[in-house]
Amino acid sequence: MDRTLRSGPFVGYRVYRVWHKAEGRWYAQLVKSETDRTTLQWARLMMSQRLGRRLGPNETVDHQDNNKTNDRHSNLQIMPRAENSSKGRAREPMTELQCACCGKIFMRATRDVRFRLCRGQQTFRCSKACAGWLGAGGTTGVVAGLISRMKQGSIPLARNP
Repeated sequence: MDRTLRSGPFVGYRVYRVWHKAEGRWYAQLVKSETDRTTLQWARLMMSQRLGRRLGPNETVDHQDNNKTNDRHSNLQIMPRAENSSKGRAREPMTELQCACCGKIFMRATRDVRFRLCRGQQTFRCSKACAGWLGAGGTTGVVAGLISRMKQGSIPLARNP
């Protein structure tokens, strides 16, 4: 079976489908000659072939069901890179914190809060301006309360298997 593309933006390239174990998704290795080869995500190749053009650097292929192994055409859509990145962060659990400098209430991703607490950070600031004012040290009552809640188990330090 000949796997050479006969239409679309990659005409003349031979296609090899390769599983990327670390990322858990399919990739397409495209080879035209010894010096002309490229590798891209399988979903990106499928969308390029469907549209008949190469995708731009700011265009990403989004899996609507959030399953990156489901590369069916009906499951794929093009999204701007920034919008696709924020889509992933929108599903992430958030933790409410109080700024150690100005007292403002703000939200941070729970995984970031756990990571910083495990690394010994005891104060949280809402902005770079407040971070510069407070410096690197010091514990506030708000953070001490947050640490005690984490020790009690109401905020988990690590994900449960």
